[in-house]
Amino acid sequence: MTNVNQVIDETYQLWLYHAPFLYDFCTTHVLEWPTHTVAWLADSRRAIPLRDYSVAQVATGTVCNETNYVTVHHCFLHSAIDDEEVYTEEEVAAFRGYQGQFGDVAALMQRHCRFVHEGPVTKIAPLPQQAHVLAVRGRTSTISIVDIARRRAEPDDTTPRPDMRLKGHKREGYGMEWNPIEMGQLATASNDMSVNVYSLEADIDLCGTRPTTDLGPVSKLAGHSDLVEDVTWHPQHGSMLASCGFDKTVKIWDLRAGTDAKQSETVHRDFVHSVAFHPTAVFVLATASSDKAVRVWDIRNFSKPAAEFVGHTDAVHGAKWAPFSDSVIMSYGADRVVNCWDIAKIGQYVEGDDEHAPPELVFKHTGHTAHVREASWAPFPEDEWTVASVDDNNNLMLWSPHDEVYNDEQDLDNYNTDVV
Repeated sequence: MTNVNQVIDETYQLWLYHAPFLYDFCTTHVLEWPTHTVAWLADSRRAIPLRDYSVAQVATGTVCNETNYVTVHHCFLHSAIDDEEVYTEEEVAAFRGYQGQFGDVAALMQRHCRFVHEGPVTKIAPLPQQAHVLAVRGRTSTISIVDIARRRAEPDDTTPRPDMRLKGHKREGYGMEWNPIEMGQLATASNDMSVNVYSLEADIDLCGTRPTTDLGPVSKLAGHSDLVEDVTWHPQHGSMLASCGFDKTVKIWDLRAGTDAKQSETVHRDFVHSVAFHPTAVFVLATASSDKAVRVWDIRNFSKPAAEFVGHTDAVHGAKWAPFSDSVIMSYGADRVVNCWDIAKIGQYVEGDDEHAPPELVFKHTGHTAHVREASWAPFPEDEWTVASVDDNNNLMLWSPHDEVYNDEQDLDNYNTDVV
């Protein structure tokens, strides 16, 4: 066993020993093939009457040399029983039938459906307004759009049959995001140093009613001098988006003003892999980089970061704001770790066993044994702090920290998300 493998094994064994004290629940599912992406379907959660669990759906995609698939899984999530809620006999009977699709609940996850994708899958993005519509990327320049509700593939089908193929890039890419305000508007980042914007609202309504349709972008944004890694829409301003890439910059675009970048700022010392606007603070965005840092910026003043999180030991490939908190952000990457940070705790005094850890690092998930390719917050209000994460060792983990681990009595009323 090499020294690296020994360290990985020792870290995992230590995590395994402490895990029962750290998590509300934590399950590991070993997939047949590695996956580089995991995405929750936002409208998929179903409570099970009089049971301490709910059912939700996550999507993953294979990375292999054989036939590649996008798979939608049913998974069980721990939840508190609402003793005061009243269910009709019909509701209970319906949910019992739904539960019966899974057999033993101890299985915790089952395949709902899958469809063939052309080549390895690198990114899945469900449409926020209709989560059964998936945008899928791979190692080609084309993006596929598939409606799993209206175009379910046969189990033995080995031919890709997307509802739409989005053309316009010259090379493959990873980053893409649906506009949360403008229905059907998709932004995609590419290794061809550009960002494309597609408008698909009318075409989404036709999914399942026509053969595969090829579509081109309505806008092409060129300005990066190297690979574009990620792109994100502003959650309050539907015409504004940001992109980042190997040129170490973040560029901010306003589609109302044309295709030239409104701002271009160098934000890290190395490749920038991820950019994310804050969900409620209008002027705030976060970036993650190969320089091992996560930074938070006020876009009105890029002279220095408003906050910086240092704790990863290798490249950070993603940073995602929590949907349930104005101050919590999650990061993950090549060091096999998912970190949860709380901006509101920067500068707090820490004593005891945690005195050497930064106070803003509120949880560290070390259950993965390989590069964490993606981690995703559950979008359901009932499941705060619930995360799905995937790694290069074929592991899909569903987990939620125990509230006593990250919670304290700190009053956060004075936290100003407008300027961080």
